[in-house]
Formats: sequence, structure tokens, C-alpha cells
Amino acid sequence: MPVIEIDVRDLKSLLGKDVSLERITEAIPLMGAEMEEVGDTKIRVEFFPNRPDLYSVEGVARALKGLLGLEKGAPDCPCSPSGIDVKVDPSVNDVRPFIVCGVVKNVGVSDPLIRSLMDLQEKLHLTLGRKRRKVAIGVHDMARLKAPFVYRGAAPDEVRFVPLGKSEAMSLHEILQRHEKGVDYASILAGFPRYPVIEDANGQVLSFPPIINGTLTEVNESTRDIFLDVTGTNMRALDVALNVLTYVLKDRGGSVESVNVSYPDRAIVRPDLSTPEMRLSLPWALGIIGMHADARAAQNALERMRYGAEIQGDEITVWIPPYRSDILHPIDIVEDLAIGLGYGRLPSLLLTASTFGSVRGIEQLSDMAVAALIGYGYLEVTTLTLSNEIEQARAPRFGCNALTKITNPASEESDCLRISLLPSLMGVLKGNKHRHLPQRLFEVGDVARDHLNTRLCAGVSMHPEASFTEGKALVLGLARDLGLGPMELKKRSEPMFMDGRCASILVSGFEAGVIGEANPEVISGYGLSNPIVAFELDLSGVNKFISKHMDTSKT
Repeated sequence: MPVIEIDVRDLKSLLGKDVSLERITEAIPLMGAEMEEVGDTKIRVEFFPNRPDLYSVEGVARALKGLLGLEKGAPDCPCSPSGIDVKVDPSVNDVRPFIVCGVVKNVGVSDPLIRSLMDLQEKLHLTLGRKRRKVAIGVHDMARLKAPFVYRGAAPDEVRFVPLGKSEAMSLHEILQRHEKGVDYASILAGFPRYPVIEDANGQVLSFPPIINGTLTEVNESTRDIFLDVTGTNMRALDVALNVLTYVLKDRGGSVESVNVSYPDRAIVRPDLSTPEMRLSLPWALGIIGMHADARAAQNALERMRYGAEIQGDEITVWIPPYRSDILHPIDIVEDLAIGLGYGRLPSLLLTASTFGSVRGIEQLSDMAVAALIGYGYLEVTTLTLSNEIEQARAPRFGCNALTKITNPASEESDCLRISLLPSLMGVLKGNKHRHLPQRLFEVGDVARDHLNTRLCAGVSMHPEASFTEGKALVLGLARDLGLGPMELKKRSEPMFMDGRCASILVSGFEAGVIGEANPEVISGYGLSNPIVAFELDLSGVNKFISKHMDTSKT
């Protein structure tokens, strides 16, 4: 989670009042933060990733003003048209299709603001921006720029400009090869024939997103008017980043102006500083948090949390500040209502009922499997639930028709949830191929099949003598120890296993799993060279089968 370093003097200056450090450190945790370090001049605070508006001293001061009673209600942010146009060329559609922009004039740029902006930029890049892949931000001095601007795709050697941190002009290709930021983020643009650039009316390059800005627009203490650009692949995330930055600069005395962005099929005006509206049933909200309060007290509490609020009978209409991207449902406002009313007012209640829990059947079965396999000399491992489609392609599917894919995955190696434990176990063998043989590993864990959680038990044994016979003996013993009754094997074909050396595991006719000798192509694909025998049991299916059989026997 992001850790923000706050200059205490700068914070007090933004608050407009000499608030004691004790009051500040008592109020900050109410924002959902943890104090990492407290000093007379500096404090370090760790915030949750869902509050990007608190990644700067300006955002913290804005929230503190409400909690400390210095200001109430949604912060006002007037926005007038700048008359500036940005044209989006279709050539960026494939590589980085979206851009939003804004202008803030008459900003009191100072060293604390520059440091705050740079730190905020990097934290937004890392969290909201997924290391710049989803969102990248440019902050520019407008003094040497001429509108309108163009956002287009350029060939790698088509344009040259002087990037930040350098004194010589470089092509886009050279920046990716030689500039520190280019080397760090070149993978985002890998495989694309054209790279995104932002140019002004004179053809001057402002930025090469998501890599680096030009020295032409570098912000310094003489800067007064700032142009903001945010590019990426998700429009909502872009709007959040732009709104957060806009409010930071407004809090430093700037005047906000909007920019017209023209796409081939539509035109938009940004920043969008509208305040979404939600209606909150006061009896429902107070019932959830267990507090008693009248409508006026609830309205005051929400205004302290920097919402706009208006009472309408038993309902409160709430206006959400445009930088609060974490408010998705009325329950999110209920949480802030509880903070505004004060956690110290939560009533203490005695339990009105007592219940007795018991271990679920699937957990009992899992514990029995773990104990049995450890007894057989297998080593238990725990691997990640995230996987990728390529790794899962050869895994036993047991009738699974759909992978659970991840929207906007952090990397290509983690674009879905696994449907089998065996690829993960093979990966562990690959990472330990320098260790002595034999290696026998197992895992009991969850997978996602057709978007539903399923508990599996899987094991692998690797050594020169590993064979189907060894695996069969293990599975027979495991079935006995789990109390599964008679077990038999039936010929089966799976891409992961050798033909003729793979079988379904049947328990009283129920298909409970698979066993087989790994295909030599699969073994070599993991960089291994010894025979491997593997099995996988569907513990969730076995548990349901056992429960049904027991119920039937009772009747």
C-alpha cells in the first residue's frame, strides 16, 4: 500500500490553522490509514489503495479540514472553459486510445508543490495506473506551448525531442533503448508499429506517453499555468487521475479550466467535476452501524466527511466529490457516516444468541488428505491461485468449459484463475530441479472451474523410476485413508499424460480424479528431464458424493 511522507509545516499551511500534531495524528487514522512514523517535522502515513485522493499532502489536508471541523461539505471547484482543443488521431486506437486533459492557471508553484506533484504522479502510476500501463500522467508548463494540441501515433524514428533528464534530442526508438524511463517501460509499447505522442500547434512534442515528457514543458518555480494530460486504456481511471490532480492544484490556489477533447466519433469536455448523487435511507444506514442519531446530526457527519448532504424526510441526498473514486454503493457512504458520527459512539451490546460451530465436511476431508500424504513422504506446498491460459491449456479439465479470466491483469503470466493444481506443482518442480531426487510434492487447494470454487488435491512424484504403478499404489492407499470405499481405474486420455498411461479414478462409479505418467513433451516444456507420475482428486466432488451417499443410506 502507498506510503505518503508529509511535511508537517506544509500540511499546517494547507489547513490554514496551526493545528497540534497530536490532533492531526489522532484524526488521520479515521481516513483508513496507518501511521508509519511520527516526527516533529515529518510524518509517514500508509493509505489504502482505494483512496488515490489521499496520496498527497493536499488531499490529506482537504480531508482533515472536514474531520477537524475547519470546513464542511463537498469542496467547491469552479471550472471555466479554456478554449483549448485536443484532437485525437485514430492512429492511437490500438496502442493507447484515450486521453483527457485540463488546465490550471495562476498556480502558486513552490518547491513543496513540485515535490508533492512528482510523488503523487508516481504513486498514481504505480497503483491506479498499473505501472503506467493503464494510466500515465503528464504535467506541463504552458508558457512555451501553443494550442491546439494533437494526440497521435508516430513511427519510432519519425519525431525527435529532448526528454526530461537529457540534453540531446532523441527519437522515440532511441528513448526506449537509452533513456532510463524508456528502458523501464518499453514493454508497454512492445509490438506496436506506432507510438503515442502529444504535439502542440507548432509541432513541438510535449510528451511521449507513457514514457517521458519533454524538457520543453518542465515545471519549475516560475511556472504559473499548468497543462495536464492523462493517457491510458481505461476512461474511468483517467478521469479519476485527472480529478485528483486538478483538486491538488486548485488547493494550491489555481483556477481550473476545461479542455475540449475531440475523438473521431465524439467530443468530450474534461475535467468532469460533476458530483454524482446518491440517496441514503437514514433508518437503514443507522440500523447497519447500530447508532442513534437525528437527521441533522447525520447530515453534519457526512459534511464533515466532505460530502454534500441535504435532508429529505427519512432520506439524505448525498453528493459525492468527483475525486472520490471509492464510492460505488450506498454502503460506502454508510462507512463514512459511522466515521463522521464517531466510532466512539458505537454502543456496547451483549450477545443475544450463542451458536456452536462445526468443521465443514470439505475441510475434514482436506485435513485427512494432508495428513495421509505427509505420511506417505510427500512435501506440502502452497502455490498461487492466479495462472495464465497457456499454462492451464493442458491441465485436466473435468468437464470445465470456461476459464475465469482477469479483467485488466497486472501481467500476462496472471490473466486467469487456475482450473488445476498440476501446472503449479510442475512449476515448483521446475524451480527445484537442482535439488536431489526423488521429489514428491502435493497441494490441497482451491481452483475455479466454470467460475465456481472447487477444492482439489494433487500430487507429483519425480525420479528416474517414477511410474504409473507407483501412482496407482499411492491413490489406492489415499482412497483407503479417506474412507472412500472401493476404487477402480478406467482408461482415459489427457494432453498432459502419456497415452495408455493415464486413467480416471472411479469411486463407486463416481469419477473422482485422474492419474497418469506425464507426457515427455510436458516434462521437457518445464525444463525437466526425469519421469513424473501425477494425480489429481476432486475433493469437492468427493465430499458431495459422500454426503449424498450417507443421506441415502439413512433413508
